[in-house]
Amino acid sequence: MGYQQAEFMRTLPAALHGYPHTIEDGLIRVQLPSGELHITLGEQQQRRIALLSLPWLPVTFDYGAIPEPEFRTFLQQFDLYFRKGGG
Repeated sequence: MGYQQAEFMRTLPAALHGYPHTIEDGLIRVQLPSGELHITLGEQQQRRIALLSLPWLPVTFDYGAIPEPEFRTFLQQFDLYFRKGGG
């Protein structure tokens, strides 16, 4: 994602829509109705295009036994909070 970790963490509470969650060492555990979703944050990185430097934060979602339709619904809502304007 094109975010710095601090920026991601500021946006996260709104994106979780009140779902109970815990944060520990780059692992975010979110309690959904059908189970626990794990969101893992990687090391902050930079993408360089000529002289332009953009933040990049690897984010991994592990939805385990959560049914795919429930995860997709969550992800669509989550994604709305992390979109950046443009165009």
